[in-house]
Amino acid sequence: MFAAIAALTLVALALLLTDSKKPALAIAGVAAIAAIWWGTLYTSKHHDWIVFPIELVFAVIAFDFLSEEVRAPLHYALLTVFCVPLIPTALRSGIFRRGGFRNYTFYLAFAAITIIYSIAPMYSAARWYCATIVILALGAMVSELNDADGVERILSHFFLACSVIVAIMVLSLGLPHSMCWVSPAASFEPSMLQDMQKMGVRPDGIERFQSLFSGPNDVGAIMVVTVGTGLMLWSWATWRRRMLIAAVILCAVLCAALADSRSPFVALTIGISGYLIWRYRWRGILYLFAVAACVFTTLAASGLDFSAYIDRGNVTTLTGRTEMWMFVVHQIASNPILGYGYEVNGAIFDNRFFPLWWGPWELGVHVSVHNGYLAHAVSVGVPVTIFWLYIMLRPWNFIMRRSSNEWRLKQMFFLLLIPILVHNMSEVMADDALGTVGLMFGLSWVIAERYRLTSLARDEAAIAKERAAMPRAVAAFAP
Repeated sequence: MFAAIAALTLVALALLLTDSKKPALAIAGVAAIAAIWWGTLYTSKHHDWIVFPIELVFAVIAFDFLSEEVRAPLHYALLTVFCVPLIPTALRSGIFRRGGFRNYTFYLAFAAITIIYSIAPMYSAARWYCATIVILALGAMVSELNDADGVERILSHFFLACSVIVAIMVLSLGLPHSMCWVSPAASFEPSMLQDMQKMGVRPDGIERFQSLFSGPNDVGAIMVVTVGTGLMLWSWATWRRRMLIAAVILCAVLCAALADSRSPFVALTIGISGYLIWRYRWRGILYLFAVAACVFTTLAASGLDFSAYIDRGNVTTLTGRTEMWMFVVHQIASNPILGYGYEVNGAIFDNRFFPLWWGPWELGVHVSVHNGYLAHAVSVGVPVTIFWLYIMLRPWNFIMRRSSNEWRLKQMFFLLLIPILVHNMSEVMADDALGTVGLMFGLSWVIAERYRLTSLARDEAAIAKERAAMPRAVAAFAP
């Protein structure tokens, strides 16, 4: 089935080169129907595979050639088809009545209440529905998770989905330049470009690779989870699988470099640096200094002016983000307790006090706030955002404080969680299991919380066994 889907995808991409798109759409439709029918039946029995179709769905709906009339129905229909069959398993397992899963239920319940007063109620309701069924599907999956082998299987299936996406990105390099690359002028309105031309001003920047996605940042986002998951699987893999993992990682990094997406590389560097220091202690610090010295020497010897590249898009304002964040913070301060409605995002920019009302800002809820933490505060308010952060970070605090590392989750903390949290400062990445990166954020949390609950139950059982072996008089004074 995987080979058949790959072959049909190749044919569909080739037919995109023709003037008529109907044959390509027809082939894609046949492949999609076959894959959905087979995939639904398979994932309903093999729950650890559910991450594969969900990740592909989030990638496909981000393709730029899909119109909004097609994108929304496709998005919600596919998630419903794959996730809903797993909901009975999640409810029967009782996992959402325990620990952080129960707290997350409270969080989603409040998010549902915000739909009543949301400034974009239909959009909030749709996003809440998607977040709820995806997290329930992930909960059903980890309710059967009991060992490191299960973690390896889940991550392997997620990495396989990333490999398909990376393969599509590489194949899209053969498509016409105008389809997969974006020029600096694309971010300006035609009227503004005319005014700039009259003044003799040319748009500053470079052409960036965006593949079939709506923007270059989507390519960088895929790279973050692909590299992080691949490095996680490295210690489990045989030498043949390591060659495949290395090839996928290399392709993902090259595509992200062509996309000129800087934030993902910074996020990954921070995460990998933390891992090296944790794993090798002082030797890790020496390794980092050696690598930094080699990179600096190479750049200095090249004679190229890298300062101009680094300052591309005015790095002091993070390409205009800080100016936008000032308005977002003012909006949060105006309604800090309740927020403006679940996942409303850029709907707050539909405001007469927002200075940039033209161009992409006219897209309303589809405009990104470019900061996941501010996006949550805008949506559900500051107190619930703090509660959400407590829920999401609590199991990782538990994991990092334990001496044992049976499920190898400490590596996941550095290689996946930290890069996502860092990247979340410049993009909305750490979402409620929504999006290509948000799914990994939710996936890593359900695995970590499942480990926390399992470990606590195991510790309590060991203590009870020790007490049962003690004389009654001694057990009465035992802590």
